[in-house]
Amino acid sequence: MDASPLKCNAPTVMRARGPPELVPSIVLQGHGSFSKIKVMGVPLQEHTEDSHVEVEVYYCGLNFTDNYLRLGIIKSEKFPVIMGSECVGVILDVGSGVSDLRVGQRVLCLRMHGGLFRHHVHVPRRNCFLLPEEMTMIEAVCIGLDFLVAHLCLFEVGRMRDKDRIFVQSVAGGVGTSMVQLARTLGDDVKILGTAAETKHDDVLYLGANRVYSHEEDYVEDILQQYPGGADIVINSNGGRDITKCLKLLKPFGRLINIGSNSTAIYPRSTYWGMVTPTWDTKHMTPGEVLDSNCKITGLNIEDLMQAYPQKVESIVEKVFELFCCQKIRTRVHVVVPFEKVAEGIKKMCTRANTGKVILFVKHEVHRTAVPRCPVTVAKAVSISILSHEEDHAEVCAAQGEPGTEAEDSASERSESSLSEEDLGIEKDVEVVEEEIEDMEEDTESEEEVFPELEYEEKDEEDEEKDKEDEEKEEEDEKEEDEEDEDDEEEEEEGVEEGVEEEEGGVEEEEEEEEEEEVNTEL
Repeated sequence: MDASPLKCNAPTVMRARGPPELVPSIVLQGHGSFSKIKVMGVPLQEHTEDSHVEVEVYYCGLNFTDNYLRLGIIKSEKFPVIMGSECVGVILDVGSGVSDLRVGQRVLCLRMHGGLFRHHVHVPRRNCFLLPEEMTMIEAVCIGLDFLVAHLCLFEVGRMRDKDRIFVQSVAGGVGTSMVQLARTLGDDVKILGTAAETKHDDVLYLGANRVYSHEEDYVEDILQQYPGGADIVINSNGGRDITKCLKLLKPFGRLINIGSNSTAIYPRSTYWGMVTPTWDTKHMTPGEVLDSNCKITGLNIEDLMQAYPQKVESIVEKVFELFCCQKIRTRVHVVVPFEKVAEGIKKMCTRANTGKVILFVKHEVHRTAVPRCPVTVAKAVSISILSHEEDHAEVCAAQGEPGTEAEDSASERSESSLSEEDLGIEKDVEVVEEEIEDMEEDTESEEEVFPELEYEEKDEEDEEKDKEDEEKEEEDEKEEDEEDEDDEEEEEEGVEEGVEEEEGGVEEEEEEEEEEEVNTEL
């Protein structure tokens, strides 16, 4: 029996029959190191299936499921496979069985089993979610999977009420910060507690959390003192030994919700998180403890829900989009990196260096004119990335419809509207976005020490020439040093020979003197 309870059904790389259309894709060649991740051309399916949609991808969202697949926490029996659980783009074609989507519309695509990290994808209709006109693609990919999981945990599984107490492990992560924002929409009476790295405490408190603890703290006793009885909802993402802590925190009839593959694995403390294969640990929850706790213990599997209840999942995504359009929740971008630098993006997540979404871009959305939204009625949320400033929710990019399509016509109508600059917000040029990405890449110098094999910046011709000159100079210096070392060695050898000769001469003289003394003694 396999130790891993999670399986991956990611699409395998197809073999071309005849002249293929090769699409750049992120391919995993086997479980293991980052070297197993490759960007290569992979044949695209020729015809769109009846229940599928073909999408031109603009942005991809990185999630921990991508790293779980690399590590083998999520198992794949066949290789190579195409990675990716989240992307956003424009519809190029729809199958004959799809009647509610049209070419030119923008959609968010979610597929937990992978297959979405490509320039073009074929996706089942049930895995596609139409974007509101006032939302950009970057905002959609930031909101998508994180807020869907958070909403399901709190409102569907957790049945959260307006005076509940909630405890979230790793509250500074993508799902954790989404939970803070969603919980705060019910008002100030909801108490939100959690754990996070100390460097992220202020950020999470600003979002609306009431108290944040470090992972290493003995927070159980403190929480039970501050909030007698414990928490109504506990979100467990660590699993293993932490399940015992979670059970202690729960009120009678409380809800313990286990999310993510991390809740079933242990990572060695002596290495950077996620850099080595973890060991499974599901032995710390006995049937007796479950019976004695008088609480509800459950899990969450998004892919199964999308397959079994697609309309339910779609209605939840629409609710989350509506909350964003009314400014009750905000997007959080940490960095946008080129599609080809997927390994760099995953490494950022592995080191827990990000405080928002890590995004891969294939192509930038053209300018969109922002549509005025509902007034803000809840506490404002912090925004980390320079691509998503609180005062600058201007849409960075827009849908790129083909000539004559509805997407292009609607975009032109919006651009001709009479809204003032103050209503529209500040817009950013694609060139500015690219410059910002370059600036953000400069901040990765510290990570080069952890991952020396990774090159973070592409050098221009001048830098290459300068480096070449430096290398030549270093080689010349090394040559001179080698020659000096050889001369020193020769001198040392000569000195040793002279010393040996002197010693031999001294020995001979001593022997002669001894012989003379013996002769004199005999005489």
